[in-house]
Amino acid sequence: MHTQEPLTGINIPPPKFRMIGIVLLVIWAAILLVTTGSAVIFSTWAAFMFMGLLLLAGSGTRTVTHKALLALFFAGVFCATIAYLLLTAISFVGIGYSNPLRPLAVAIIDGALMLAPLLFVLRRAGAGIWMIGATDLMLMAAACGTGYGFVEHSYIAHRMPSVHWLAFMPMSGIANTPRDGTWLLNSHGLLCALSGATLGLGLLFSNKGKMAWILALSGFVIALLDHLFIGILAHNWDSPIGMLVGNGWLTLGLFFIAAVCAIAVDAWIINKTMPARIKPLQTDWGSQLELRAVTFGLFQRETKIESAKKKLDRSILAVLQALVTRYKALHPEFVLRLKSAVGCDSDLS
Repeated sequence: MHTQEPLTGINIPPPKFRMIGIVLLVIWAAILLVTTGSAVIFSTWAAFMFMGLLLLAGSGTRTVTHKALLALFFAGVFCATIAYLLLTAISFVGIGYSNPLRPLAVAIIDGALMLAPLLFVLRRAGAGIWMIGATDLMLMAAACGTGYGFVEHSYIAHRMPSVHWLAFMPMSGIANTPRDGTWLLNSHGLLCALSGATLGLGLLFSNKGKMAWILALSGFVIALLDHLFIGILAHNWDSPIGMLVGNGWLTLGLFFIAAVCAIAVDAWIINKTMPARIKPLQTDWGSQLELRAVTFGLFQRETKIESAKKKLDRSILAVLQALVTRYKALHPEFVLRLKSAVGCDSDLS
């Protein structure tokens, strides 16, 4: 029987299928090790460092689980395979390496497929989409992008040893050319994290209308331009796009700004909105993620119309009920305190 992550809608397969997945993973890793040598070890370390640092930074504001992030990582790997097939297909119809449309096609295909797993999860989440913060979307997008770029990074690092690869961001490197000067090759994980952070901030303030839409899409537009710049640079063509993204350095700076803003806004919402009677219950680490999700739901509830409020209330109640079910036998005193804190004794059993 499948178990489901309550906040993200990601299905975790039963044990026998997990074993099959582990076997396939070992075979896949062996093929990568044979074909790319030490580059895949470096890629693994870089991916671990990048996601580890992001998780550490967002540990006080996230609601998404490690299992969900791992599932999104492998979903990103799968989407990278689809992208390879699509790029091979467009080569057969004339958009090959020498075609001026190639960098644009690559940027659009990569940009769409890198975030496809995240968009799929958000589509399935229903009203649960309003119970996650900007930190969650940044982490989930980063997991998708890191998985997407993992294989590509292994092969590129194997074939381009002259590039100075950065050991804390997968597929990030610094290179220097006489015409373009020093430029930064930003990773798929970083570009996706930037897109996710701005999307999360836009969703948190969705009641702001057009400004929220502009904020939500700004990270994706910047990531698309950065990706396009790298594609054009690889073809040694002239383009003003490099100035728009500061040869990749501006994109890196905007990522750090977006990440800090996402975490800071989430922390502000949690501190401002979490009911005072619930805050002491956070001492139990197992309940922190759910209580934060409830808090985000309460924050979003203030700006929703009545029909949306009812759907959101059902999602909030479902999370609280899951907490009650989990702790009823182990920690009955926690359940009593939780019911008292949220003031819904009659709705929780």
